[in-house]
Order: sequence, then C-alpha cells, then structure tokens
Amino acid sequence: MAKSKLDKKLKQAMADVFSFSAPKPEGYQELDQQGKDFFNSANLDPDLSYASLPDEEVVAKYKTSYIVIGPARDGIHPAHKFGGKSSQNIRLVAGGGGSGVEEKPTDADRNVIGPNPMKDAATLLLTTKTDHRLKEFGIKTGDVARLGVSAAVMKGDKIAIIAGSEDMHFVTGPNAIDYHKKRNIGVGKIYLNAGNKEINLLEPVPRGDKLIAALDIIFESVDSAIAQVQALNLFVAKMNKVLMNHYHHGFAAEPTLPSFDLQRQCIQFSAEQMRMETSLSSSRGKIQILKSQYLESTGKNYINSRLVMVS
Repeated sequence: MAKSKLDKKLKQAMADVFSFSAPKPEGYQELDQQGKDFFNSANLDPDLSYASLPDEEVVAKYKTSYIVIGPARDGIHPAHKFGGKSSQNIRLVAGGGGSGVEEKPTDADRNVIGPNPMKDAATLLLTTKTDHRLKEFGIKTGDVARLGVSAAVMKGDKIAIIAGSEDMHFVTGPNAIDYHKKRNIGVGKIYLNAGNKEINLLEPVPRGDKLIAALDIIFESVDSAIAQVQALNLFVAKMNKVLMNHYHHGFAAEPTLPSFDLQRQCIQFSAEQMRMETSLSSSRGKIQILKSQYLESTGKNYINSRLVMVS
C-alpha cells in the first residue's frame, strides 16, 4: 500500500515537471497577476491567451510560447486567414508578442498573443499558403503580388543551421509543378541578403571556374605583352651596340673614330636597358607566381572555395 502511494506521488511529480499546466507554488499566482515574480521583477513571460481562430487547434502552450495547427494565416486578425481547402499551417512560436508583452489584471482589458514574427522571439512556420513575398516576416524580396505559395520559414534573433557530419544543400527548382499545381517555368534564385537590402542593390556571386578562366586569359595577355616588350628591348640593345661603335671612312678610306658623345649616350642607354630587362623579367615572374597561388587548385590562396559550391 505504501509503495502504491509512493508511485502515485512520483507520477504526480513527473507530471508537474513535464506538464505545460503544472500547479504554481503557493503565493505565485497573486504575484503573477501583478506582473511580478518572486524577485519583484517584471514578468517578461506572462501566461496570456492565444487569439485562435474557430478552426485552429492549440496543440501546446507555455506562457507565451505555443504550437498551433490550423488554417494558413499571416497575422493576428481573423481576416488575415488564407482561404481554400488546402489552407493549413503549423506554427511553432517561442516568446510570442516579444519581451515587452504584459498580462492585464482583468479579463475585460486583457492582452492576447497571436502570430506576429516581427515581434515574436522565434518562429518556425510550415504552411501550404502564404504571401510569396513573405511580408509577414518583413523581408525585402522585390517581388510583385501574385498567388500564395507554400513555404517553410524560420526567424529568430540568431539562427544556426548545422549539418553534423554530412553536406548541406541549398537547392531550388527540383519540382516541375508546385503544391498549388502551378507549373515551374524557371529556376528559383538564392538570395543572401545581409542587412535586408533592396533586391536591386544586391550583386551576383562570381562563378569561380569562369572567373579563373577570365583571369588566366588576362594574365597570359599581360605576360605576352611583356614578352614582346622584352624582345623589342633586346633588339634595341643590339642596335645600340652597333650604333655605339659606328664610324665613317674618312680621307684615304681610313676609318674615323666613333663619336665620343654617341658612345657616352649609348653606354647610359645600355644601363637603362639592363634595368628595364630586369624589371620586365620580374613582372613575368610575379605573374607566374600569382597564377600558381590564386588560379591553380593546389595554390595556397586558390580563389575558389573548396567547400562552398554555387550554380
């Protein structure tokens, strides 16, 4: 008999721990109605009612967090419901209404919570129909109004999507027809919009292999131009050597001495020509180093990511 009573007490204790409606400690209810807790601080997680529609079901609720299944909607007002027999959604919300929501002392003047991702602390929405511009979530898509679409949307102050041991795929366009039987005539884009900027201010991501091919052509063209300058420089050096030793046949066909002024200028030019050759050779060497470091997959600073691939 004693064991039976102990089992009942244990079950009740477990139920109190894991139940959404566990009884509150003595004296807590009175403090909670005043919007304060035991430490006389503001109650930031009051136990408010959820403003549900007649055909919605609140699966679970704890303070201002809840799980709701029902018709697709994008706002707290009943008019924010999407019609149609396929209209349905599952919404998981933590911290509904934001941190500043407070419980009113009377039912006549009470606050209620409802779907509002711009104020809710965190939201996960699975829906068969929503505004394809996701206006409920306050993002800038640049799209014009059209028929609703199904969506899976997640929002919070901070979000991390983690693949523990395998690859992560962000893919668009695997279906030829969407949930509402509309034909997919294009390929959906992937937008990475830090700062929620206007769509026309975003820039495309360069495709690595094509960028490498373009840079390789540029490097080869520059290297070829330098090689031609080197060849011309060598030819001028040979001409300079001939010119420096240039002479004329004078009286009685005796050769004259080369011009001293000309020899002096040619010697100076030879020194400049050597410096130019050194500079040109150095530039060609740097180009080859850049190519090997940035354009080859074995390079230390290879410009293509080895872990992130884009279409």
